[in-house]
Amino acid sequence: MVVPNKMLSDSFRVLIVDDNETLAEYYSDLLTFNGCKTTVFNNSLAALSDFELNNYDFVLSDISMPNMNGDELAVEMLKVNPQIPIVLCSGFHPETTVQELLNLGIRDFLPKPIDSSRLLDIINNLKLC
Repeated sequence: MVVPNKMLSDSFRVLIVDDNETLAEYYSDLLTFNGCKTTVFNNSLAALSDFELNNYDFVLSDISMPNMNGDELAVEMLKVNPQIPIVLCSGFHPETTVQELLNLGIRDFLPKPIDSSRLLDIINNLKLC
């Protein structure tokens, strides 16, 4: 069980994008439990439209999704906000290497199933910067 982290606050807005509704809700519950305000999309195109209109502090996205995959989504989001920290995750080995993903501008890659503690550590490190 993950213990709530008091370093996170509900003013920290996280956009979660995963076509697997169960996983997306799990990530949302985890981050909400730890003090974040989350918005969930199961469609990458809808997430991009929302991202263009709203301010987020962090993006967690799956890589393998229909319509637009996570690395393409990350590139488009970084065009809108070059400073946005994005973490991509996948249960499959991405077609591109982790280094190639980092070269796109993402902050990190997490293999699925995501280690909850590592995700929270990444977010905490961002909040302290």
